[in-house]
Amino acid sequence: MQKKINFGSRDVVAKMDLNADENISSASKENEPQNILLQKENISDSSSICSRFVSTVATTNTKHTQPGIETCLNGGIKAGKISNAIIYMLAKDNLPLYTVEKEGFKNLMKVTVPLYKIPGRSKMTNMVDEKYNILSYKMKEIIKNVTNISLRTDVWTDTLNTRSFLGLTCHFIHGNDLKSVSISVTELNQSHTSNYLESVLKSLCDTWGINDHKIVAIVTDNVANIKKAVIKAFGKTKHLPCFGHTINLVAAKPFDSSTDIKEFVTQIKDIVRYFKHSMAASDELRKCQDMRQAPLKLIQSSARNCPDLITILKPLESITRELSGAKYVTASKVIPIVYCLRKEINSVQTKSPSGEGTKKLLLEEISRRFGSIEQVTSLAISTVLDPRFKKIYFEDKIACFYAVTKIMNTLSEIKDDKALFEEDEVPDEVDAPGKEAASLWRHHDTLI
Repeated sequence: MQKKINFGSRDVVAKMDLNADENISSASKENEPQNILLQKENISDSSSICSRFVSTVATTNTKHTQPGIETCLNGGIKAGKISNAIIYMLAKDNLPLYTVEKEGFKNLMKVTVPLYKIPGRSKMTNMVDEKYNILSYKMKEIIKNVTNISLRTDVWTDTLNTRSFLGLTCHFIHGNDLKSVSISVTELNQSHTSNYLESVLKSLCDTWGINDHKIVAIVTDNVANIKKAVIKAFGKTKHLPCFGHTINLVAAKPFDSSTDIKEFVTQIKDIVRYFKHSMAASDELRKCQDMRQAPLKLIQSSARNCPDLITILKPLESITRELSGAKYVTASKVIPIVYCLRKEINSVQTKSPSGEGTKKLLLEEISRRFGSIEQVTSLAISTVLDPRFKKIYFEDKIACFYAVTKIMNTLSEIKDDKALFEEDEVPDEVDAPGKEAASLWRHHDTLI
């Protein structure tokens, strides 16, 4: 008997591998023809024989009536495929459930499949929940056989409805593919204390069968309550601050501390506000731009007054894009890219005192937030194991020695397990960095 899991989340359905051809409701099987056995009987009444023959033929015809196309579309295999495709569309494109009741959608279905009966909103809700139950059960079976899992969690607020949620995504290798699955978006109904968030995380892990020994790392932002919750629940060594969020905090430092930049941003906001609130001014600006071969947007034109700021912040943008990969691992790049970032910002030639002050603020913030990055064991180990980097980026020799020692101890523990040393399939090509990222990696070339 299959255990039913009562969860309802359209967003989770979209994140899992959803096969649009999979049926929601199985079609009823046609009754197989049955042989009619006529036994020899001594029947004297001929009318009785005729009546029995007519009854038998009528019963046979009833059982073997060929279903019409309308029956197939309303409750058969084709209907299941269409309904499943509608569910996939709603989940993947984040559409509201009442989409199935809109006139445009009804007209589309009437033209394409006129005999298909469109499910109502309540019926569609039940079908989404049923699909989620099936997919979550399958995903739990996959997770059960996975050895190592990384988790990513975040607390966010729906400002429109003033409700907050905790999202949980797991990353693991299945076969030779890197999988990322959003397994939960849970509404939070209490104060966001570390104890409460810890209990929610532990409950979700228990529900999905994710044991502590499977968890390699848990990535969060830098907010104190979620950091403390993860450390209390799974230990300090398994917590990793989100690199993208930390870089964003570094980039925001000049805007919070520099008076010149604050004044510059205020001027831009005032200009934008003026044109947003004046239709006549907006029309006049549009006319002026139409006269140019390549019209410039307002913010781009104003930003040219501060070239140092753009030049200094450009490396932060490029590394954020490079480390935002979902189909490839990025942990081994963190330590090298912090090194290259320092070198790149140091090499920027500023043209104004405010630019020099911004450069200094960024370097100080990078040192404060990433000064001990080499001491994060998981990042250090991944960097050493990456054949592109190995030990060349380590300035802290003790951290490098500890990472190498940890690797050697782990290898000695698993040396008898031959399955772990089987050759994996390696892709023929590796994605090359973009133009901006390549300029950042020029500092890597000087170390080789």
